[in-house]
Amino acid sequence: HADGIFDLVRHPLVQRHEKDGQNTNPRVALLLPSAEVTKRPPTLLLPRGECSVGDVIEVRDEESAPRHVRILRLIERTGSFEQVVYGEITLHRG
Repeated sequence: HADGIFDLVRHPLVQRHEKDGQNTNPRVALLLPSAEVTKRPPTLLLPRGECSVGDVIEVRDEESAPRHVRILRLIERTGSFEQVVYGEITLHRG
């Protein structure tokens, strides 16, 4: 997409990692880049109730390798979605 918001917004699939090693079913999310003007960090828009602060989720999209992120802070919650700040992490498999 040469113009418009589609250059900025990606539609990854996200899965929450459970403590027992299982994953939830993949869900579509929106990955919003950081905004330097407003100093807003990159965020994810997730279906409401899918994740909580502190959860580790896997983010997969066609533009990058799968990666793991931790939900750091809730920015906004509506009846349908939650916007969260996340931080990239490395999972240590042992």
